[in-house]
Amino acid sequence: MKENNKKLEILKFIINNKNKSLDEIITVAAKIACGYLRIIVYEYDPSNKLLQTKIVGNKRFHIDLNEQLSESVFKDKKTIIYSNKNNQFGSLPKEFRSKYNTGICIPIPANNKFNGILLALNINENKPTNEEVENLEFSLYYSIKITDNFTEETNKENIIKAGKSILNINQSKLEMNNKEIYLSENEIKILEILFLSRNKIIKQKEIIDYCWPNKNKSSSLLDVNIFRLRKKIREINRGKDIIKTVRNKGYKVT
Repeated sequence: MKENNKKLEILKFIINNKNKSLDEIITVAAKIACGYLRIIVYEYDPSNKLLQTKIVGNKRFHIDLNEQLSESVFKDKKTIIYSNKNNQFGSLPKEFRSKYNTGICIPIPANNKFNGILLALNINENKPTNEEVENLEFSLYYSIKITDNFTEETNKENIIKAGKSILNINQSKLEMNNKEIYLSENEIKILEILFLSRNKIIKQKEIIDYCWPNKNKSSSLLDVNIFRLRKKIREINRGKDIIKTVRNKGYKVT
């Protein structure tokens, strides 16, 4: 019963936070799973051929792919239980070896976001239990499964088409003529409101209220963003613009 409650707690957290980044979700879900003090996600960096963490406290920790940890966990996809008693922390950074006594290193299941491993460390000298390992595996699997499903759903909901133009809001990009450009948050919002009302004139005030709801209502801010947006669009649309100015009324896309 206790184990089921733990898994229910893990699922509840993941579902309530499925819009966050995968490594954020994995870090907290794993901590819930085993109750360990330190949870570290190592992501594979193919350019440097090593596993590395994000910058934490002005430090970034690395593990070489030739280390035992990488060979066993990352390449062979095996879970390893570590203990300072048996000098099994040899491939970990010195900072971890001096602070913690036991650990679980587990491969992150295959997903479309990143490859890597998860390291869970604790000061407790007792060997990690099978239940802790199982809960860790459970937390990783469902972190990926639920966030992947969420991403797929939101991607479908956040693509708007206007003629041959495709605005992908989640990925902050505009696709035209088999080319794409990445846009700022404000540029995305401007195109979003124009695309949703294609061939209709949208007043300047409506666009400003939508893009900058909490700022002073300045048309110059909109003018600057429209100018930059048009420049980007021309780069992938054979020099042509799709945003039309309707004097004294507003803008529309064609």
